[in-house]
Amino acid sequence: MRTFGWRAIFARRGLLNETLQYIGFIEKPIDILNSSASALVGMVHVLVPFMVLSIAAVLEKIDPRIEEAAKVLGSSRLQTFLRITFPLSLDGVASGAILVFMLAIGSFVTLLFLGGGSLQTFPLLIYQQFNTTRDFGMAAAMSNMLMVLAAMLMFIQLRLIRRSGVA
Repeated sequence: MRTFGWRAIFARRGLLNETLQYIGFIEKPIDILNSSASALVGMVHVLVPFMVLSIAAVLEKIDPRIEEAAKVLGSSRLQTFLRITFPLSLDGVASGAILVFMLAIGSFVTLLFLGGGSLQTFPLLIYQQFNTTRDFGMAAAMSNMLMVLAAMLMFIQLRLIRRSGVA
């Protein structure tokens, strides 16, 4: 549903083009839909909450007294973030990145509907091999490669979780 909402916003007679024409920023509608920019916006809209939740879970566990101690010892806000908060939140960043990647490799429908195939990703190539060229062997080989990559990333994520003591 989100993808269809973005399609309505990015269409030639959609909300974005109409607004840009009304304020005089453009004279005629531009083709925003079926571009890499529209696909990127759609993917970010879907996937950012997963990254934020992964990082927020780790940030909640950081003892606030550590940051207070850094400030008392003369660290600026930027130094406190770079030397204390960010290193302690790297597990959440890594878990979030893996989670977002895993979700992104499976959401080829958003890329297909918003990007119109302008972005060539592995899932889209597999889809094209099945539906356009009918090369089932190549599609199966690419699918197996994608599955092995996903399994490796799941293994890495499990190692990160075990290292941080959650599991």
